[in-house]
Amino acid sequence: MYVVAAQLTADRRAAAIAALFYAASPALLDTLVNYYVPAKALSNILMLLAIYGGCLMFPSSHGAETPRSGLGAVVIFLASLTGLLSDETAVFIYICVPLLFIDRVLRRSIPLGAKAAFAGSLVASLLTYGLLAVVAIPALNRALGQVPIN
Repeated sequence: MYVVAAQLTADRRAAAIAALFYAASPALLDTLVNYYVPAKALSNILMLLAIYGGCLMFPSSHGAETPRSGLGAVVIFLASLTGLLSDETAVFIYICVPLLFIDRVLRRSIPLGAKAAFAGSLVASLLTYGLLAVVAIPALNRALGQVPIN
C-alpha cells in the first residue's frame, strides 16, 4: 500500500499515513478473519497490483518518473484477469481503477496510446475471462468427460 500511495501522490508522508490507515482498515483485517477463504485476500492484493499498474502508466505529475505504459498495461491485465479467475469481488478492480485514474485519462497531455493501453488492458482481461468461461472451460470439461458446469 505504501508503494502504491507513494506512486499516486509522490508524497512519502501521505503514503505512510495511507499505509497505516490501510493496515487498520476492515479490508486488511478481513484477511485475518477470512483466512479460510484465501481468494478474498488475493483479490485485495490484486486490486493494489492493478492500481500500481496504473501508476506505472500514469506516474504522478509531482514525481520525475517516466511513464511505462506497456509494463503498466500488462500488470493491469494480469491482475484483473487473475482476480476474476479467483474471486467475484475482483469486479471492483474494473470499477475502482478507472475511477482512480479518470483525471489522468481525461488529461490532454497524456498520449492517446497510453490511454488506449489502459482501457485496452481492462477490456482485454474481461474478454479473455469471457472466452475462458464460455469456450475453454466447457470444451475442457467435454474433452475430459466431466459433467458440464452450468
